[in-house]
Amino acid sequence: MEVLSLKKKKKNYYSPDKMPSCRFIFVAATTRWCLTTTYGLMVGSKIEGRRRVERNIFNKNPFDRRPGATIGLLQVAMTNEKALASKFLGDEAKRLDARSARGLSMFVESICTGLSRRDDSWVYAHTSEKWFNGAEAERNDHERYYNRLTNKEAAKFEKEYIPSSQELKEASDDVAGGYCVASLIVALEGDLRSIFQGAANSVTDFRYALADLAAAATVDDGYSLFNAELLWTPSSPQETLLREDMLLDFPELLAL
Repeated sequence: MEVLSLKKKKKNYYSPDKMPSCRFIFVAATTRWCLTTTYGLMVGSKIEGRRRVERNIFNKNPFDRRPGATIGLLQVAMTNEKALASKFLGDEAKRLDARSARGLSMFVESICTGLSRRDDSWVYAHTSEKWFNGAEAERNDHERYYNRLTNKEAAKFEKEYIPSSQELKEASDDVAGGYCVASLIVALEGDLRSIFQGAANSVTDFRYALADLAAAATVDDGYSLFNAELLWTPSSPQETLLREDMLLDFPELLAL
């Protein structure tokens, strides 16, 4: 997907192609959020790939019982020595079972736990959150905001690419380090803004946010998690994301 921008033109990460990135979309099969269900792997900030789509229309909405919904983003930039971060995210994405709410919630929990175990590699972070009051918001406001947020992050990607299991397995340890940026966007039942607020202030705060999100995602056997999307770059373990390029694409990142 080509991206047009009025900003300073980005240089290629390598020639003649550009840096691969991934967008992994997954939606819980709940009966509470009326939306089209999509899941699959897209590539972002620069690649070729595929997208797998399944459509289901649900007949209920989280606002039927007026608990409202929180849309939140946890984004972290990590050092990517030997492409370990890219390999971890690629391996986890291939294990996703998006056929059930429990499968999705377990995936989010696994991503949160895996990122927490890599806290010694965190260098930058960014978070955002918005709560939609069930008594005041329009019925589909939360879904529209969620879509805008995910599309905003996806717009930073120019192509789609899915590294194969064999590619991840055979990746050379000689690849330059650089950075890896992972963005986890979720839609949760209720007012859970506190999970995301201030999480980018320090490594400790971000670790607590991941633990709280993992716990919230598994409430009610996963049915409190309406939707989630994981995006990361670079997706290919053979590519390198430089600091200058990372901060150009992700200007909201704050040093931890």
